Amino acid sequence: MKRNLLLILAFALCLGCMAQTTIQMEEYNGVYRIPCTVNGAKMKFIFDTGASQVCLSMTMAEYLLDNDFITADDIIGNGSSTVADGRIVNHVKINIRDLEIQGNHLYNVPAVVIEGQNAPLLMGQSAIQKLGAIVINGNTMIIQNGNASDDDEYFNRLVEEADEAFLNGLFERAAEKYGQAYESEYLTDYGKYVYAMSLEAIRNYERAETVLNTISDFHCFGEEEPNLYYTIGKVKMRLNKDEEAIRYFELTIKKTNNKNILMFGSYESIGTIYFARAEYFNAKKNYEAAIEAFAALNGVSTAYIWRDAKNLLNKGQKSYRTPTSDWVIYVLCDCYKETLQWSKKYYFAQIQALARAKNELAIETCKNHGINLY
Repeated sequence: MKRNLLLILAFALCLGCMAQTTIQMEEYNGVYRIPCTVNGAKMKFIFDTGASQVCLSMTMAEYLLDNDFITADDIIGNGSSTVADGRIVNHVKINIRDLEIQGNHLYNVPAVVIEGQNAPLLMGQSAIQKLGAIVINGNTMIIQNGNASDDDEYFNRLVEEADEAFLNGLFERAAEKYGQAYESEYLTDYGKYVYAMSLEAIRNYERAETVLNTISDFHCFGEEEPNLYYTIGKVKMRLNKDEEAIRYFELTIKKTNNKNILMFGSYESIGTIYFARAEYFNAKKNYEAAIEAFAALNGVSTAYIWRDAKNLLNKGQKSYRTPTSDWVIYVLCDCYKETLQWSKKYYFAQIQALARAKNELAIETCKNHGINLY
């Protein structure tokens, strides 16, 4: 009987050991690196909870491609990313078929290849959230669910499918799959954030708010924290919770800088809230700040943005117009009129100039008021 009891205890201990994986990380220049393999190729990634994606340098991607660790079929498309200093850099999106971390296989992990030969290799949230519960103690990482149960494997696959759908813009499909994982409490805080973004994309704002409210640790998002605040702000705005929306947009602005597209979007959104409430002085102030942020983002002056909007650029010069910046310029004209900064005659002269520059809103206004464009 005693011998059988010892065997049972030994078996239980073995099961406990199987339920977790211990990894010794390597300290390198103040950061920790994790040994892993990418489709069989051995390498080391910086463990970075603040990075949204697994990131590869162009040098490493070329090595993987040249040695058949990745193929043309693994390349998904192009995109852009906001890095820590606010710059927007171009990237290539790829799919890592098998990212193995000490016996833990993560399948179909979204990753980006950053332009620049010296970009760091980052183990970001697109992989971290698939690992399950993690405990960090110094340079020791413990993955609590190292060997997944059948349920774990099912939900891991579900989240992988949701990630792939989200990456390809299939937001309804992504929301459905994230939702199943969420209801069974298999989503990390970061997973809830992506789930909420997919819900926002399909205009299910009430559900998005509910999911966002269950995120417990905002600081674990690192560089992604402003993006989280911005998403919450957009959802609150859609639900007409103006004061809460403004608070989260202001948090976004506080956490970012004037070369970040989030700052432009936050000021534009706050301006739109005030404009809808006919608070034109507050709307004007925030729309002006949005244009300043947009100009800083593109490395030009605000006057240049205005000239661009009015089609006064010399032939061959780069245009910085976007539908959103055109919208802000147009509504800012309304604010100047409503606050009596512009006379009615001057207002229509500016609207006419915008219409000649192909601003769709200005064209519509000219049509409605019988103004000849030429």
